[in-house]
This record gives sequence, structure tokens and C-alpha cells, in this order.
Amino acid sequence: MGEAGERIIRTIKSTLRPTLNERLPREGTLHILLLETKYIVNSRSLTPVEPDLNKEALRHNHFLIRRLCSATPIGKFNVEYANCHTWKTTQALTDIFRKRWMT
Repeated sequence: MGEAGERIIRTIKSTLRPTLNERLPREGTLHILLLETKYIVNSRSLTPVEPDLNKEALRHNHFLIRRLCSATPIGKFNVEYANCHTWKTTQALTDIFRKRWMT
């Protein structure tokens, strides 16, 4: 990995550190948070953003998941069969990371 990759990892770590803020989430929560973090990081643009709204900037996720995507906030899902507390915790941590990453 080159210098740019190391810089991105350092930025991700420095963004995650205050997001977790000395919390130790459960393994499942941490796993989902890291997956969401990966999605957010790979949603950053590789090319300059075009002023034309019909053209979308090229992103890492275009190559990884082979479709158009963006770093939109995760939605409110019906979690009848899931642990609501775990889901809400993961959603809150992901939102905190996204806000810190985008600034």
C-alpha cells in the first residue's frame, strides 16, 4: 500500500476513535459499523464532481459493487426480528462516523 492508502487508513482511524469514544461495542455492532464505514469511505469520488447534475462522479464503489451508489444515510428499517438496541446503536455510530468523515 502506498502513501495515499496509509493516509486514508490514518484518517479512518482518527475518525473512528472519537466515534467510539471509549465505548466497546459488541462484536456484531462493531462488524456492521466497519462494513458501513467501508461503504462510506468507498463512496468518496475519484474524479472531480461535475456541476452537471446528470453526470455522477466516479467512485470506488462503482468498481466494487458494480452499480451507482452514494454515501447516503442509512434508512429507518423495520427491525421486528432484530435486536432493536443493537441496531439503533450501530445506526447512531454510523451516523456519527458519516458526519465526521464528510467534514
